[in-house]
Amino acid sequence: MNREIKFRGWNNIQGCWTKWILKELLEDNYSEWQHFSNWGQYTGLKDKQGKDIYEGDIVKAIKMDGSYETREITFPFGWAYDYVINDKEVIGNIYENPELLKKG
Repeated sequence: MNREIKFRGWNNIQGCWTKWILKELLEDNYSEWQHFSNWGQYTGLKDKQGKDIYEGDIVKAIKMDGSYETREITFPFGWAYDYVINDKEVIGNIYENPELLKKG
């Protein structure tokens, strides 16, 4: 799979996600890196709306048997192939919406 290597990090000062491609991270002499946390790498997948899926995202997906499941995206994400690829939807992430993963 030929994919762009991208990352995102939570900016603790501004309270938002910032995204970089690998080349920018390697070339950047940014002195504020300590203000970022919750880093995640782009998986190379997009959800049904065309949104990039990153590590730490919470995705609702339909399984091959027609049932739905909500999962956290992690590497490796081999479980993704149990799902209909075009029916994944990012519904949040584990940092801002951990309650989406709670059972029961």
